[in-house]
This record gives sequence, C-alpha cells and structure tokens, in this order.
Amino acid sequence: MTFYEALLIYISIGFPFGVHYVFSERKVEGKLIFALKALLVVLLWFLYAMVLLFRLTNDEGENRWRKLSKLQSELEMIIAEKAKDQNFSRIREVLEAYVGLTEAVNANFDLKPWQELMKIANHSDPGIGTRCLQRRNQARIQKRQAEASRAFIALIAQTGFDDRICEKSLELTSYLKDEQTLLKIEALLQPTEKLLEGAELESKQLVSR
Repeated sequence: MTFYEALLIYISIGFPFGVHYVFSERKVEGKLIFALKALLVVLLWFLYAMVLLFRLTNDEGENRWRKLSKLQSELEMIIAEKAKDQNFSRIREVLEAYVGLTEAVNANFDLKPWQELMKIANHSDPGIGTRCLQRRNQARIQKRQAEASRAFIALIAQTGFDDRICEKSLELTSYLKDEQTLLKIEALLQPTEKLLEGAELESKQLVSR
C-alpha cells in the first residue's frame, strides 16, 4: 500500500465524522469558521471519534455527558452575564474545548479498531503499531488539553474571579476529575492578603540581591 492510498483511506474515514459534526453541532459562528471546524474534524477524526465513543459507551456515560453539558451551559450563561464584553461564541468554544479534551484524556478506548487499521495498512506488527499510535494520540490530546485548560483559566481571570463563576468552575473541574486545573484555580483564589504578602516578600528578596 502506497502513502497516497493510506492517506485516502485515512481521509475517507474522517468524512463521516465531518458530516456528523455539521448536522449535530450548534452553529453560532460564521459559515467560514464553521466550515474550517468541520474540515478540522475530518483531518483529526480520531480525536472527535474518542469523544463520541465516550458519549456512547453506556448509559452511565450518557448521564455523565448530560451532567457535564448542564454544568457547561450554566457556566456559559454566568460568564456571559458577567463579562458582557466577551463574545458568547468564544466563551462556548473555550468551554467546549476544555470539557471535550479533558474527557478524552480520562477516557479508556478499545484498541481493536486501531489494530484493524494497522492490518489494512499492512503493518509488520499491528499490536506494536497500535500501541505506538495510541501513545502519540494520547500525547497530542494531553498537549491540547493543557492548552485548553490555560485558556479556561484565562477566561475565568478575565471576569475578575466572580464568586458564582469560580464556584461553578470548581464544580465543573471537580466533576471532570481534573486535579491540575482545580489546584491552579484554587491557588488563584487565595485571599488577597496572602498574595500581597507573597509579592512583598518577593520584592524584598529582589532588593536584597
């Protein structure tokens, strides 16, 4: 199998996911942006597939996704009310990226479909190839999740750490079991006095140098 044949198979697998995205996602941005996102789903279909597989795993997963959607929607509305200068589509985009990628990081997926893909590509050892591909995909997801987490925290910071927003954000991160983001938000919510004391101590240390 040539590289172009493998590429054609890869893209043909992604097209159904692109169609699913077009008919299932809420369209809140311009046509060009929406089309680019659909194209991105086609090219990175394995990430989109992971999220879909997690949603459809079982009834418990479906109930979990409903809970997450509720928390996300509530947080979207609170942020939109507080930060009226923020574009609502941007708020939704940040939250959807954070929630979806965090779920993908925590999810466990069946490797059999990947092994079949390796067999189709005539890989010399489908088992090893599948594990290598899975590690690369997991590393990519973790990197994207870290970026989404930073964007999520930055969005909260832009609201001035409103009490309702912080409370709902902590509830969301706790439900997602995202300990790193949870700790970062809690650190930012330390009493002002402690932050001032830390800044004063740091300035004294700089002066003493």
